[in-house]
Formats: sequence, structure tokens, C-alpha cells
Amino acid sequence: MDAYEILFIIEQIDGANYQRCVNSIKGLHIPNGYVVKINTWKKEKRINRTQIYNCILQQSSAKYKIYISENIYLINKNLLRDILAIFESDETIGLIGASGIKYVPIYENDQAATYRYGEYYYLDKNNKPRNCKYNSISSKYEIVQGISNIMLATQYDLPWREELPDMELYYNVSYSMEFIRKKLRVIVPMQLKPWCLNMNRDGICDDGINFPNSFYKEYAGYLKALSNKDKTGYLLYSFGNNSRIMPYCNLNFANKIFIGDNVCINSGVRLEALSSSEDILGIIIEDGCSINRNCTLLAAKKIHLGKYVSLSENVYITAYNYGYTSVGIPVWQQKNDCAANEVNIGRGTRIEANVVIEGNIHIGRGCLIMANSVIKNDIPDYCAVAGNPSRIINFFDIQLGEWTVVDGPKMLKTLIEKRKAARPVLTIGIPTFNRSYYLKKCLKAIYDEIGNDSLFEVLVSDNCSEDDTQIIAEKYKVKYSNFRYNKNSVNIGGNKNFKMIWENAIGEYVIVLGDDDYFCSDTIYNLVHCIYMHKDSAIITLLENNDSIFEIFTGQGINEFIKRVSFVSTYLSALVMKSDLFGQISNKDKFADTSLGQVYFQLSILVKKPVFSILYGHIFRSDSGESVFSSKKLDSSNKGNLCKVFVQEYFDILNNFIEYGLDSNTLHMDKKNVLENMILPWLNIIKNRETRWKIDNNIMEIYNRYYKNEPYYEKGSKFITELLD
Repeated sequence: MDAYEILFIIEQIDGANYQRCVNSIKGLHIPNGYVVKINTWKKEKRINRTQIYNCILQQSSAKYKIYISENIYLINKNLLRDILAIFESDETIGLIGASGIKYVPIYENDQAATYRYGEYYYLDKNNKPRNCKYNSISSKYEIVQGISNIMLATQYDLPWREELPDMELYYNVSYSMEFIRKKLRVIVPMQLKPWCLNMNRDGICDDGINFPNSFYKEYAGYLKALSNKDKTGYLLYSFGNNSRIMPYCNLNFANKIFIGDNVCINSGVRLEALSSSEDILGIIIEDGCSINRNCTLLAAKKIHLGKYVSLSENVYITAYNYGYTSVGIPVWQQKNDCAANEVNIGRGTRIEANVVIEGNIHIGRGCLIMANSVIKNDIPDYCAVAGNPSRIINFFDIQLGEWTVVDGPKMLKTLIEKRKAARPVLTIGIPTFNRSYYLKKCLKAIYDEIGNDSLFEVLVSDNCSEDDTQIIAEKYKVKYSNFRYNKNSVNIGGNKNFKMIWENAIGEYVIVLGDDDYFCSDTIYNLVHCIYMHKDSAIITLLENNDSIFEIFTGQGINEFIKRVSFVSTYLSALVMKSDLFGQISNKDKFADTSLGQVYFQLSILVKKPVFSILYGHIFRSDSGESVFSSKKLDSSNKGNLCKVFVQEYFDILNNFIEYGLDSNTLHMDKKNVLENMILPWLNIIKNRETRWKIDNNIMEIYNRYYKNEPYYEKGSKFITELLD
């Protein structure tokens, strides 16, 4: 890519204005050191412009490209200097246009047309130049969702979408969306004077067209589009992927409404966000929510539905409390105290038909609000509620994992106090040292799911970090009551720091999670479900199968465990163990000088209590374990020896359990599995990519020691030798 080359790509139409267009390019001031080239094309049958543009991208080495038609005359002599200055000031700006639309319209002639920015000259029918000027730009530029085809300037080459039907007519806006998809900004700059003249006599360019269904299907997750045709409506703040709003819904002040992914809003729903503050979202509907027919949500300050909240038909939620004490004054005109009112409904709660929720209300997670209930008081997590006025009829005991019938307020108070005193079901421990970048992402993935849920404890064990780890931890400590932070006075080493979590965890079960491992959405609650379903399990292993549907397998004994889990038992973040059983291990330091003490702990626990479970599903995000790989060359002395750890240490630990019932056939099967599915693939990865692991200098010595009696020894030796060549 030539950073000092600028390519003009000109569409030749009938040739009438072509030479004037070229002359205007030649008349531009070219910044020192830059070269300007011109590529002209003319459309042919059965070949659309996007195919031509992609062909030009493949052939050109120019970093900067400017797309225009022959009808564009460039009147700003300093155009190139201005464009380069914008690109060089911000690498996140990918696409610049002379004019554009702030929001892509859904309906023909809707308000998105009034959100145009930019300006240019055009020729009227009398061949006189006229100024087409849209909304003024107060800063350096305005971020938009689509730029007009007057002019497009880029500093990155993104492929044009030639495979999408009907995109030939909307290529400029679809290309804008491709940049937005890559998290690059699309902008219209403030022009001291218009950059160009449109010599097309057809008049002003119209960007407010009705796009085809294929456009909305492709880019729905990136649009902030109008929700209805009403002139008083505003633009949705966000509309997530695979979400649907059925016909005949009424969305008022929709620029304050956030709709997440996979949300379904049925016909007849009314959403009204009346918050007086411009920067506060009035209605937040998180991922996976379902709102059935004829529901009403009226937000004074905010209504927040957590993930997977389900509203049945005719649910009425309002934050308004109208006064009624002034006799003679209509109630709706009397003063109300709703300005600060919020309604929050926790993750996974189900609201049945005809429920009314009024005032400043917090409903917890996992609740069932039965049909025809009227809610005027807060509801704790994991309750079943019924009646008018509503009362809690069932309460979940998080320690026993059972639902209890509530017999009156006194019993409810006792149950709430008991829950507060109960130990968490799961401790998520995170050992860390000078890796605040990863810790931020790890904690966010966790707390986006669990919030202040008392089912959990999150324990960060900081091994005396010198970066901003403590600052991050203190922020979470202030915000969440289920967060604990420990900072060692000195660095005690990785293994001892892991052990600190196992020894200090309060939860009934504990997982030691790598700070660069990030749970997928729903993993944590499916793990809790597994715990409650199989509380007799001493060990739970998390096994990845990239399936969105979670499944549970239960087994017994160390032989079945090794057959099912194998070397995944070395993966610390996949291990969930019962805390009390860890405390019963007699010699915790037996393999303290290895990297795989966790394998010894698991097998020791299974010797005492042989029941285990495996949770299969899409457990970790694809960017998990990112610290294992590096973009820079690492010092070999800082890398781990692959075979020393995953052959020598691993099988030394397994051999220790032969006297406790580990079968020799199980061991032979596991050796083959480790070689084929762990060692050989990783040797290939290390050979072709920079990682935190290295190939052992004595790899053949280790292989011979542990595999010499295996029937595939020669074949394995040959594979390793070939990989090392």
C-alpha cells in the first residue's frame, strides 16, 4: 500500500462533462510528496459498479481513493490537503463524503431525510449554480450512517458488496455500512466552502430513499432507524441484531429507546420514553426479551428490562404516581412524584398476562409475576408473586436449592435474612498479575451477566500488581456487593496465588478463571443450573462444543473422568470443584513444583467422592486465552516447555493415581488422545505462530520416556520429526 498515492476513480457516463471533471482534478493543489492518479471506468451490461470497484481495489496500491462521477467538478483547490488532514488526525475515520444522512430511513419520506448534513453546488435548469446546504455542522465533522454518491473518499480498502441484490442503486450507503461494521467512522466534514459542484441538471441528490428489504436484512444491527411514520417520533437509540418490531406498535421518543439483540416486540405494544434528560435512555430492553401483544411501557425516568425478560399480553408498566388529594383538580393535572422513578426488572423474569406495575419498582432476577397481579413494592430475586395487592407466595432458598412456600410477612423476612447470610453457590476466582487489560474484559463479561446476584462471589487475587489493577478492582468493589479483592503484599508466585483462591473462596463451588478467559453469554447461569441439578458432583468440567444449547453429562470415578475429560483437566478455567472437598485434600503441595497442581487436586477429590459432571456448550468467547498468543517476538526463556508440562508433568500425576484405581488401559488411551489432539496440533501451532509455549529442546527424550511402549510409537516419532524439520 502506497501511503503517498491518491487515486481518483471516475465513472464516465456519456462523456459530456468528463474533461471538465479531469481538469478540475488537475487544478488541485497536490501536497508535497504525494502523487495523484486517475482511473476512469464506464459501466457495461451484466457488470455492476461494485464489481468494477473491487477490481480496481485489487489493481491499485494507492492508500487514498476518491470516487466521483464525471458530473462532479472539484472547486476547492485545497481539497486533497483537507481530506488528508482529516484522515491523518484520526485513524478510525474510514470514509468521507461531501454530504450524507445521519440515520438511514426505514420508510419513504420519513424524518431521516431531515437529518442530512453537508453541502455542495448544483446546476439548476437554467444552468446556474445553486447552493444545496443541509443541517449545519458545528464541529470538525458529523458522524453519519450513509454518504451520498456526490463524492466518497477512503483511507482503507474494504470490499464492495457485489453479491447483495439491488445494491447497485444504493452502493454509497451500503459501502458506508461496511465501514461502520468494521467500527470505522463515516463522516461529513465541515466545509469552509463547498468542495464540489454537481453538474447534473436533475437537481438535488436525494438520500432519503426507501431501501430494499435486502439492505435492512443485511444491516439491521447497525441502524438507528425510525420506528414509525409519526412526525413527532424520534429515532431509535439502538436496534439489535435479529430483533423484530411487529406492525401497529407505537414508539414515542424512540431516540431514548434501546433494543438489544434477538428481541421480539409484538403488535399493539406502546413504548414511551418521556425522560426529561437528553442523555438518559428512557427504555432499555436487553437481549432476548419478548414483549407480547398490547403491552404498555411508560417511562418517567427509566424502564429497564434485563436479559430474557418476558412480558405476556396486556402488561402495563408505568413509573407514574399521580396525586389525587386536590379536590376539584383533575387527577392527571395534579402534581406527581415520578421524575426520579425507575422500573427495573431482572434477568429471566416472567411477567404473566394483565399484570400492572406502578411507581418506583425493582423486581429481581428469575421471578415469576403471576397473571392479574398489581405490583407496587419491590420484589427480591427468585420469587413467585401473585395477587392484588401482590404478595410473595414462593421464595427460593439458594442454599438448599429449593422453593419454599411463604406463609406471611414474618416468614418472608426470615427467609430474606437467611438468604443474606447464606454462602454463595459459586465463587468465580480470578488470579492476576500486571494484566489489567485482560482483567477489565474478564470482569465485564462476568458482571454483564450476574450483576449483584447473591448466588455468586467474584474474588480477584492480585499478586502484587504494579499497574492499575487495584484501581479497577476498587471500582467494582464500590459498585457490587458480591465482589471481593485481595492484594498480596509480595508476589507469591502463580501456583500459590491460584491456591489462595481455592483456600479463601466462600462459595460452595469454586472456579479459578484465567484473567484472559471470557465467558460467553449464558455460561454462568447454565453452570449454576448444573450445580443445582447435580449437587452431589465433586467436580464439574466445562467442555466446549460450540453449541448454543447446553447439555449436562454425569459420570463416576477417575477412569471415566479421564476418558471423558483427558487433558482438558489441565485447563484451569474449565475446572469447577466443591470447595469443602478441596479442603479435605491431605497433601496439597505434592505437585506444587509443577504447572498442573489442578490435575492432582481433581483426581484427589474424585478418589474421595467419585461423582462428576460435564457441562457441554459454547462456554468461552473466541477471544479467550488471547495472552497465549503474541504479536511480538518473545524471549524463549519466558516461554513454557510444551512437552515438559503436558506430557511429563501430566502423566507423572496420572501415574500417581494407579494405586488409587486408575486403570492402565485408561492411561494408554489417554496417552494416544493427548498426542493426537494436543501435542501434535500444538507443535504445529508453535512452529507457525508466536505463542507463550515453546518446543522442548529434549522433546524426543520426553517422548521416548513416556511413549516407547505404545504400539504407535514409531508413527508418532515420525510425525514429531517431520514437524520439527
